[in-house]
Amino acid sequence: MIIDTRPQARGFAPAALLRRFAAIWLVLTAIILGSPSARAQNAESQTIKRLAARFYRTYLRLHILGLPNSAQMTELSPYLTSDLRARFRAARRKEDAAIKRRPGEKPPFGDGDLFSSLFEGAQTFYVTDPAIRGGAARLPVHMQRRSPAPAVRWIDTLILERTADGWRVANIRYGGKWKFRGGPSLRDNLKAD
Repeated sequence: MIIDTRPQARGFAPAALLRRFAAIWLVLTAIILGSPSARAQNAESQTIKRLAARFYRTYLRLHILGLPNSAQMTELSPYLTSDLRARFRAARRKEDAAIKRRPGEKPPFGDGDLFSSLFEGAQTFYVTDPAIRGGAARLPVHMQRRSPAPAVRWIDTLILERTADGWRVANIRYGGKWKFRGGPSLRDNLKAD
């Protein structure tokens, strides 16, 4: 019996072999490098996470309880949507009017942390990957307050919108599960009556 070992006899013509090699190479390259849309999505995800981290580092450094004062708002404004900045201005007007009407009483936004679920505020945070849908992103943020002991942990959700100036904070959904939490979100707490 004679066995023909030439490549053409086994169905592996050089041109067919080259085509298979090229196809395998393209598949492996796509897997290794990722598709352009996957790379763009990952880049956008990283941009959102960096913005969120800068926002929360600013929040922690400022130790804001109640409405931010004008200096604090100046530092926070670059991170906020124009609508959220307008809500803060309206809340400031409401608080100023309440102080004028009843100078000895506590104003409506006089104390408590508006930027987290916990009245006393967070001391540390960790941002996770956002869920991006169109021009909106939801970003779970793991929050913690360590002192006084015992530590309290919760997850708030940062809501961002894509604006002409890039991604900006549009809202914070409070995720704390305790009784004495404010409203369901920052925007709800800033509503003017």
